[in-house]
Amino acid sequence: MRHGSSSGPNTSPQIDFLSVLTLAILSCILYSNTLQGEFLFDDLRLILHNQQIRIPDLSIGSLINAASTTRPVAMLSFALNHYFHQYNVISYHIVNIFIHFLSATFLYFFIKNTLRLPSIYEKYQDMRWLPSITAVLWLANPIHTQSVSYIIQRMNSMSAMFYILAMLLYNKARTSLTLAGKSLLFISCTISFLLAFGSKEIAVTLPFFILLYEWYFFQNLNKKWLYTSLIISGLLCLLVGFLYWLTPTFFPTGILSSGYSIYDFTLPQRVLTEFRVVLLYISLIFFPHPSRLNLDYDFPLSYSLVDPPTTLIAIILCIAGVILAGLLSNREKLISFCLLWFSGNLLIESSVIPLDLVFEHRTYLPSMLLILLTVILICKLIKFKSAHLIIFAVTIAVFSTWTYQRNNVWKNALSLLIDTAHKSPEKARPFYNVACEYAKKNDAKKAIIWLKESISKNDFDRWDLLKYDKDLDKIRNSAEFDMLITTDVPIKYRILFSE
Repeated sequence: MRHGSSSGPNTSPQIDFLSVLTLAILSCILYSNTLQGEFLFDDLRLILHNQQIRIPDLSIGSLINAASTTRPVAMLSFALNHYFHQYNVISYHIVNIFIHFLSATFLYFFIKNTLRLPSIYEKYQDMRWLPSITAVLWLANPIHTQSVSYIIQRMNSMSAMFYILAMLLYNKARTSLTLAGKSLLFISCTISFLLAFGSKEIAVTLPFFILLYEWYFFQNLNKKWLYTSLIISGLLCLLVGFLYWLTPTFFPTGILSSGYSIYDFTLPQRVLTEFRVVLLYISLIFFPHPSRLNLDYDFPLSYSLVDPPTTLIAIILCIAGVILAGLLSNREKLISFCLLWFSGNLLIESSVIPLDLVFEHRTYLPSMLLILLTVILICKLIKFKSAHLIIFAVTIAVFSTWTYQRNNVWKNALSLLIDTAHKSPEKARPFYNVACEYAKKNDAKKAIIWLKESISKNDFDRWDLLKYDKDLDKIRNSAEFDMLITTDVPIKYRILFSE
């Protein structure tokens, strides 16, 4: 079959229209209860109090100034939000929901076009609804509420949207029958990559996955082609190294050494722990009940391969997944690619870079093809098509209900932080953040109750915040606060409050 063939799953325009319409309606319904959700946490610093996004006009100079950050595309979108609607929070949420809808739509068409490729068409020609079911399941998954309902995480969702669009455009370019069409689509793919990278740096893996996609589905795993590509990739790496040698200040330096100074874990501890975090992500993708979702996880560290013992088990399972992908590459190309997609797109934020251990939004992009893999396995392992319908319908209904429920928690900072504190009862930060919310409301009594809980935790070590944090200004002169300093602050730190 030639690349430009229109045969394959979901070729009917009616099915395309119905699928996209379903995604649009579902997006609006599931996130309708977040439209009034207030600016939270990093939203305050990067949006509400950020002078840079307050552009006076749409001139080139104003737009360039707003985009002059490490994530220019995302910040420019916030600047445009502010220009047209100032701080009307509804408009920011509408954009986030629209991005989520577009991401699911691009995912749908990417899967559809991939299934039409000659190298795998025969295996999937009977799975007509595979792209639709995958896109709907992915869109409805409650684990994505952090990427959609938390406004600043537009950086993450926008990057993923342009990422999957670039993959779709690459597919269309490779299957185009005209030189003009190919050229235009390859240029569009490159622009989409730049937009993805300009939204968030996780898109750095995109060139690798385009090469992998080419090798799997167009080069039929040709080793000679792979060796040539590896040589080209190596030369590009050498070029980057040479540029670093010439202009070291252009690249971020010292991140692996200085970056860990603000955390209570080391680089080896983080790397070991992240293997267990990956298994947590998988469990959350498949069972994302609202009771399991958390803004600030209190995840125990791994100190060695056997402390805790689950560390070694997690490492073996993660490595086994990659090995399995290699073993399946000839017989089950798409399944193999999905496994590598999930592991490869978690690598940036789940390896050596000094970041918090766990955040749900990191699963947004990797989960796209993990959901596809799951749907494929269900269709292959369960022969009765009526059973497929029941399983997918029930799962979509359950996921949708849980997403709506989880979004109720995202309505305001206080409800979200109290939820977080209850789910991380031994971690100081969530309790401290709840205290700050009550302090901003000038409720000294409740603020002090939560502050007492926070400073009683073993990991509380920021006594200076009690003195200098502006969020506590409204209660700092209260009798309750004075009593807290007298009774709960260790003597060696009380000197801060006598200055």
